Amino acid sequence: MPTAPQLSARARLALLIGIAAAVVVLALVVDLPSVAETRARVQRAGALGPVLFVALYVGLALLPLPKNVLSVAAGAVFGLGPAFGLVLLAAVLGASVAFWLGRLLGRDAVERYTGNRVARVDALVVRHGLLGIVTLRLVPLVPYTALNYLAGLSALRWSHYLVGSTLGMVPGVTALVLLGAYGTEPRSWPFITGALLMVLLVALGGFAVRGRFGRTRALRRG
Repeated sequence: MPTAPQLSARARLALLIGIAAAVVVLALVVDLPSVAETRARVQRAGALGPVLFVALYVGLALLPLPKNVLSVAAGAVFGLGPAFGLVLLAAVLGASVAFWLGRLLGRDAVERYTGNRVARVDALVVRHGLLGIVTLRLVPLVPYTALNYLAGLSALRWSHYLVGSTLGMVPGVTALVLLGAYGTEPRSWPFITGALLMVLLVALGGFAVRGRFGRTRALRRG
């Protein structure tokens, strides 16, 4: 069955630049509330604030949209500790929902979105199991949403997927939340730690893609 056409690397880069430019223009045109104002509103909302954040994150987890900005925003609004728990919970819930949705929709429906990569993911997780999922989560270049759907069609058990995803996402979540929580203090050690951790994850991801888990290159397309 024919699959959806995949964007080239240049097209994806152009799309990302376009999205970034749109966000900048929107921020300049729209009178957005400050971090302090947003934090105050969330505090006034009580328990509803964290619940709405998790629901929004889980909803976005089903779509091919950037989720990292939400993680950074959570750090700025909720603070380091609460944000880490909320983001990790939301990311794991979103991954689980997409995992089971992938199994429910079936191969044909998922391949319309992810392309013909189900067999490659299945071969990877069969060979490396839980460690393969941990590594794929550590590689920032592997699309989060696509992996969720593809894993649902693989032979991997959901329990292994849950554990592997949780372990693999902890470093990335930590880095993003640190950047958000200490974004106003770029010279502070927590912010520097978050930035260095992101650089380290990208470097380790590149090494993993080129080395033992070289087959994950194909997952970066689309």
